[in-house]
Amino acid sequence: MAFTSLNHYLDAEWLRYAYECTRKDGAVGVDGQTAQEYAANLEQNLQSLMDRLKSGRYHAPPVRRHYIDKSDGSKRALGIPSFEDKVAQRAIVMLLEPIYEHDFLDCSFGFRVGRNAHQALLVIRRGITEQRSRWVLEVDVRKYFDQPSQCPPLEPTFLSKVSSLSLPALSFRSATSVAGLSGKRYNFVRASRASAMVPLWSRS
Repeated sequence: MAFTSLNHYLDAEWLRYAYECTRKDGAVGVDGQTAQEYAANLEQNLQSLMDRLKSGRYHAPPVRRHYIDKSDGSKRALGIPSFEDKVAQRAIVMLLEPIYEHDFLDCSFGFRVGRNAHQALLVIRRGITEQRSRWVLEVDVRKYFDQPSQCPPLEPTFLSKVSSLSLPALSFRSATSVAGLSGKRYNFVRASRASAMVPLWSRS
């Protein structure tokens, strides 16, 4: 069964809760707007955001590119969305996450509500002590979020449960434009590690 539309859930109360769930102390995006500045005209800003989201007129601004040092001397690229885009992403994740949560296996613990790394470790401990498992493998896909060409397409996963592309499409547009240090824009889906969408993408 697929939902034909989720737009009716995206109301003023939903946007307000998404705003409350959004961190207020994060770095600013390309527009330089802080959470405090956004809150100065909060009701008008949220109403405008809701109107644009529901009508399909919302276009996420470029994501600010920032690099941090890694322990091996290399750089890790981060993408920092604007504050309003963080609110929009949080609102969409809150709509989509419960729909796709049921598809994940019981052995999956990453970014799931009510689950954490400590529970995953307990499962590993039981596997070693009770089931006599002998192998523990740690796998890290190098630069998985940096190059979308190595990631499977997400549209079939989203459209299997939500037949209308409107809201899933917003989640793609929220991270497709990344502003680099040179001012260029790169159309890289999954490029923003700071995106609220990353947990949902990483489980797709």
